[in-house]
Amino acid sequence: RIETDWIRALNLYANLSAARVKIGDYDLADLRLTIDARDGVFTLAEYQVKIDGRPTTFRGLVDTRLEPPWYRFSGEIRGDTLEALLALEDGIFVGGELNGNFKLQSQGSTVGEFIENLDGEALLEMGPLGITSNALTVFSSDILHSILSGVTAKKEGQPTSAYDCAVLGVDVNNGMARARRTFTMQARDYNLAGTGELDLNTGYIDFAVRPRARRGLGLSISTLVGGFRIKGHMATPELGLSGGS
Repeated sequence: RIETDWIRALNLYANLSAARVKIGDYDLADLRLTIDARDGVFTLAEYQVKIDGRPTTFRGLVDTRLEPPWYRFSGEIRGDTLEALLALEDGIFVGGELNGNFKLQSQGSTVGEFIENLDGEALLEMGPLGITSNALTVFSSDILHSILSGVTAKKEGQPTSAYDCAVLGVDVNNGMARARRTFTMQARDYNLAGTGELDLNTGYIDFAVRPRARRGLGLSISTLVGGFRIKGHMATPELGLSGGS
């Protein structure tokens, strides 16, 4: 259960600002924080800060007068560092610069209800993006990796795990996150574009990605393999080829 009794009992207004604050290993600068909590409504009207020089903005509201409580939050991240470990076979470690914004709302008394009722949207831009060599083992025995290496005629020594940028636009509706608007990754010699969905309630993912050559022979990879698909539970998803076009 999500504990909100403390909000019902809170009567507080705070407006804080600081030129510089150090918390652990993090240097915070230009901190601005405004909190208003009364009559069962907690409002984070403003939270702006630069963390190690990277600006972050966050706003939120929790209304406990409603049953179950209602939540609304939004924010922006600029120049943050993304480090994520994805459990795909032997694992994929992804790292790079992250920019993004999100607007989400939900209602629920438990974490399950909160996720089930989650609605909103998020846009993430990442790059330059690096993927460790562990990720390449997923494709090493796959025809897709051979085609990407051959058709794009990559130069000797070019890191196949390096991407110039990646953009992910997600719409969330009743706990279902769908990459409807856009998912693209751009490498030196090929692009990846895809759509799919992630059920936040069950952790089930179904994502289809289509590669297309940018350089080399000029032959579209999609005419040969039609793309590949990541499907299954997030903890143990399966990677396979889609049908050709």
